Amino acid sequence: MRCVTQCPPYPNYFADILTTSPTFGRCVKYCPPNTYASNSSRVCVSQCPNGTYAENSTWRCVDYCLNSPLTYRDPSVWKCVSKCSPQYFVDYHNLLCVLACPPEGDGFATLDTR
Repeated sequence: MRCVTQCPPYPNYFADILTTSPTFGRCVKYCPPNTYASNSSRVCVSQCPNGTYAENSTWRCVDYCLNSPLTYRDPSVWKCVSKCSPQYFVDYHNLLCVLACPPEGDGFATLDTR
């Protein structure tokens, strides 16, 4: 073992700084339960940084959500979701939850696509 100022990106390691678990203060391949691996900071976080979304199947902070299973970026909760929050509609072109349908493409909303 050696001391480092940032956990190495290859293989994927992240700093465990949020917990008093046995791995606290170490670089880990998998973050502790209920925390997300942030690629930008190389740290395990309880909430993903702005502009990234919490992906619960991989426990990572991502720019885009998974296509299988299909999930959408929900900016109201900054998470990847299988169903948008009640006030949002699905923009299928961008796989994003939106408050209003974009004028180009699918510009009309139906109640069954929320």
